[in-house]
Formats: sequence, C-alpha cells, structure tokens
Amino acid sequence: MRVNARRLILTASATLCSLGLAMPLSAATVVDVETLVGTITIELFEDQAPATASRFLENVNAGVYNATMMHHAQGGMLRGGLFQYNSCSQGPVEAAPGVRHALESTGLDNSFGTVALRRDPQNSNQISNEWQFNLANGVADQDAGVEPVVFGRIISGMDVADFIHTQNRIMMHGALPDVPTFNYPFTAYSCSAFDRDNVVFVFMSSREVVNVYDAQSDQISLQVDAGEAGYLSLSFEIASTAPNGVIRALADSVTILDSAVAGMATFDAETGELTIPEFAMGNEVAFTNVVFTLTDSENLLFTLQSFDE
Repeated sequence: MRVNARRLILTASATLCSLGLAMPLSAATVVDVETLVGTITIELFEDQAPATASRFLENVNAGVYNATMMHHAQGGMLRGGLFQYNSCSQGPVEAAPGVRHALESTGLDNSFGTVALRRDPQNSNQISNEWQFNLANGVADQDAGVEPVVFGRIISGMDVADFIHTQNRIMMHGALPDVPTFNYPFTAYSCSAFDRDNVVFVFMSSREVVNVYDAQSDQISLQVDAGEAGYLSLSFEIASTAPNGVIRALADSVTILDSAVAGMATFDAETGELTIPEFAMGNEVAFTNVVFTLTDSENLLFTLQSFDE
C-alpha cells in the first residue's frame, strides 16, 4: 500500500525515540518459506505470541518443516507441516508430529495475511506443529472446530501463497482431499501422471532483519548492496521530517561486508534509489518496500518517496 511519505520518518522519530529511552531494541525475526514457485516471508509476533512463535521457530531451526508438503488448500487457507512425500505409490507420509504444547491465549485474530499453528484436533487446549496461512479473514480450523493460534503474518510473497491456493487440487489416498498441486492439470491422482515435481514442497529458514532502528545510537542501521561499490554496512541519521522525510548517510560509519546478506537494502547508483525491503522497529517489521532517493549527493541526503505497511 502506498502511503504518505512523511509518515515513516514521523513515526520513527517520535515513537522509536521514546521507546529507545526505555530499552534497547533487538532485530525482528522473520522466516523465509521457500517453494518451487517463490518465497513467502513471514514475521513472527515474538512480543504478542511469545510461546507459539518460539515453538514455531524451534521447529524451523530444527529443520522439522524442511521437505514437507503443503497438504491443504481450501476456503482461504493453506496448511502444511505434517506430511512428507516420497513417491506416488506411497503417497503422503506423516512426519514426526512432535510434542503437543499448551495453548497460548494471544487475543490475535485469524485475519487476512496472518500465520497460525493449528490446535490438536483431539485436544483443543493444545497446539500441534501444523501451520496455516490465512488468505481470508476469520478462517476457522474446521477439523478442531476452533480457531488456530496466530503467531505471525506474511510480509512478502502473498502473491506466491495466492498462486498456490488457486492451483488444481486433488485427493491423495482418501485422507487428504484438497492437496494443492503444481503443473498438474488432472483432477484424479494417478501415478502414471503424478510425480514429485507436482508437489508443493517447503523449506524454511529463519533470520534477523538487518535494516533496523538502532535505539542506542538513535540512528537507522542498514546493510546495503551498492552494486560496484560492494556490500556495505552503514548508519543514517534523521535530517528532517518536513516537508518530506530526509535521512543523512554517515560516511564515517561505513564498513565493507564480505558477502551479501538476506534482506539487505539495495542502492542503484544510476537512479539514486535506495530500496529497503524490510525495516524493523524493535521486534516488529513495521515497514516494507521503503524507497528513498539520493537528492543531495554532496551532503549524502536521501528523501523518502514511498513505503508499504
């Protein structure tokens, strides 16, 4: 969503400075969900749903979800995390279900774009390892009859999730009636036509957002792919909030990075555009697709153009 450009700087300077006086702010954690049709990035609500977010992150870091399949696409939801797939004749094989955990009360709604862990169908007071992407508002956990527990939201790749949700669905071995497929035009599950290339596998990895507001220095810290200039880490200070938000690059803060980092900003020397894919305020990814333009090269001033929330 394109919004007024001044709002980012106003929010950062007013809200974050006050938060910074109270405590240092750590970087937000995100999880990249890689599929054969693209990557879906989700932010974890570590403050609002600490126990559930922590459980999910433990599974991600332990590789529990790697090479599992999306096994359900129906009614505005995508579900996965329970099944692996080896061959057509064998069909979906339940992965290690793990230990059920006590239900956490978060007060978070299953609204559009959120991510949740489903409750155990046999005990609604516990959560399982099965995750769910909510692609509509108020999606209920139909098997358990209650809502799953929200612990995060999709911050990029919603088009990937929507694409998977709209693909042809089939029934696998009678147990899974709405399995999303890829590049499979048939309605029947046939071993003469279906193979692993038609399964939507997922691989997950976690990382910290590298572009953050630094509460200790009261500055914005970025890691930037600057093209021919290489990979850089540097800080910016807020130079102005009116009439447009302006930040100043601090030349003495620049350090050279050995390699690219996931989620880093990019700078195009020809257009002067500085694009920040994710910007964290404390434990939250508050803004995405933030775009500044170099408007004063002598003084290293960048003017805010747009951002998404």
